[in-house]
Amino acid sequence: MIKLKTTPAGKKLRSGGRGSNYNKRQAELMRRKATEQRDIGRHVPCACLEIKEKYRLDLEGFLVYAFPAKFYAPFSDDHKKAIAILQDTILNGGQNAIGMPRGKGKTTIFIGATLWAELYGHRKYCATIAASQPLADNILSSIRSELETNDRLMELFPEACHYLRKLDGVKQRAVTQLADGKLTHMKLNVDKIVLATFHPSPNALEFCSGAIIEAKGITGSIRGLFTQTADGQSVRPDMVFLDDPQTRESAKSTMQCTDRLATINADIMGLAGFDKKMACIAAVTVICAGDVADTLISTWRSVLGKTVETWPAEHEGLWQQYIELWRSARRDGQEVETCNAFYLANRAKLDAGGVVSWEHGKKPDEFSALQSAYNTIAKIGWEAFLSEYQNTPAPPESGRSTITVAELEAKTSGHSFRVVPMECQWLTAGIDVHDNILYYLVAAWWMGCRAEIVEYGTFPKQPASQFSQRSPNKTLAAMFPGMGIEGQILAGLKELVAGLLAREYRLSSGLGVIRVSKLLCDGGYKPAVVQAVKREVGGAVMDMSKGDGITAARKPMSTYVPKPGERHGNNWYFPVVAKTREIPYCRYDSNHWKSFVARGLSTPEGDPGSISLFGSASTRHRLLAEHLAASETYAETIGQGRKVWEWKAVPNRDNHWLDCMVYSAVGASIMGMKTIEDDAAPERGRRKARSFAEAKANRKVVNR
Repeated sequence: MIKLKTTPAGKKLRSGGRGSNYNKRQAELMRRKATEQRDIGRHVPCACLEIKEKYRLDLEGFLVYAFPAKFYAPFSDDHKKAIAILQDTILNGGQNAIGMPRGKGKTTIFIGATLWAELYGHRKYCATIAASQPLADNILSSIRSELETNDRLMELFPEACHYLRKLDGVKQRAVTQLADGKLTHMKLNVDKIVLATFHPSPNALEFCSGAIIEAKGITGSIRGLFTQTADGQSVRPDMVFLDDPQTRESAKSTMQCTDRLATINADIMGLAGFDKKMACIAAVTVICAGDVADTLISTWRSVLGKTVETWPAEHEGLWQQYIELWRSARRDGQEVETCNAFYLANRAKLDAGGVVSWEHGKKPDEFSALQSAYNTIAKIGWEAFLSEYQNTPAPPESGRSTITVAELEAKTSGHSFRVVPMECQWLTAGIDVHDNILYYLVAAWWMGCRAEIVEYGTFPKQPASQFSQRSPNKTLAAMFPGMGIEGQILAGLKELVAGLLAREYRLSSGLGVIRVSKLLCDGGYKPAVVQAVKREVGGAVMDMSKGDGITAARKPMSTYVPKPGERHGNNWYFPVVAKTREIPYCRYDSNHWKSFVARGLSTPEGDPGSISLFGSASTRHRLLAEHLAASETYAETIGQGRKVWEWKAVPNRDNHWLDCMVYSAVGASIMGMKTIEDDAAPERGRRKARSFAEAKANRKVVNR
């Protein structure tokens, strides 16, 4: 039997005995040990101050010395120009764009320039902005990797690298890291690095205490960036590097280019505040004419580099044979051997007259930079090479337009917003329906097919002058929370239609007002919702519409023979839907009416058929003009004995106000507006055009 020791009854154990003291000593020992492990000690100052001072104002020399594995080949003249601009901008501020071909090391140069600016204290807080957050994070990761692994940087800047290296790759240790008993206040987030805070050693050229590098995608939250320092101060970026701030998709979209340029000009350029001069540098590659890169290069101080400065004499001869040979040999995996043999056999002729910007821009299995350029052309195609490697993209050839955005934006009538020309006979409106937003437009029409856009907008109204349908600032979902998509569209459409039909538009003569007499609404997406709004608030004034792009190969709508009960007009008709599951609607030829609108927009102001915009020269119609003049292009085709402009949407561009303008034009035709086609068409029982006197019945005269 085992006997247990017990405490005599009534006798208490004394606290603070031998075991208690031991535990306290062990706890204190563990705390000291943990503190010692956290305390990495202060860095040893740089021992090679001459070299450190040598490159303090020499960015090019710093890049070569600090990154020998990356900049092993001599810089080209374009590289040197770009580096000189980088250095001047970092030291003195300003806005500069550097257009360099793909694969010529611009991002690597930018990473090195960022480190030079921060480690030498030329700049305190650098924000790196890329086309997306993942791309920005990759750049920040590269910067951190250099600080952790680059021995040349450790040699010159132990005050920055020592503390990072002691983390051993575990970023969580940064929060509690000590140096001689003091917190280093270092931070290593996914999108931000804050270097260790320390007291600089005398005469050691130490300037980077608490330096900040942050990475953001251009479509993310950029406005108002700041960081709180260890001493409690709030600091804002004083330098921004824009590294290819556009994607191929965004470069082809006028709307996305406008959005990104607005972000650069309004948000990014204001990051430093009003009392500091920002250093903003953009490394870009032009993809499309007029894209973000092209705009920055044309408006900022810039340098533009090309892979091939001068094309060789045999560009259209032997080099085309070379390209075909490369593509043919590639099928068998023999392009390198086959093309190298051809190049060496004809090198004198192939090289004659050709000049490249960087003779070291070639791969190990290539004999010259010129050969490398043509290998790239054979691989990716001529158009891609012109944009990615020459910064001179080929102009689009997919279609034509009738007027430019700038020309249309300036085509104003002088009338104020919602003021209708006194000649107006028909005031018609169009609405385009989407899940998140509704577009609308109101136009006045009178004899001679002349028109003026008197109002346009969205529901909900957008606070910004530039926005896209894909990402509006205010949405139907936010306006009508708790509803499904159809419920949101129904509620929004009811409110919009009711407002448009109740609104009184003042005549320019001041003698009366006029209301919308016909409203067509897009019925291709949610026809049941549109019909519900028609029944509840739209009445006879509102009709649902559906477009049909009649091509030249098809029978024109103007030759359709009306069926009993159908109503036909100029390239539109109301089909009979009785005994079908369809909802009553107006079907129109979208190719015909888009062509009608396009011709009107390009017709000089005052001429028959002209369509103009309200306002004066100072009125901003940029977004409307982009919808009307830059969202679709046409190709002229011939068939059935006629010429047809067949319209095609430009990818990634909004065309919703163009659709609204077409609805308005069709609505005016329904109300009796006559066009040239009406005069030439045979009688088919069309609705009789109203006279000017009949149209005046829709006006409410004001007695003065």
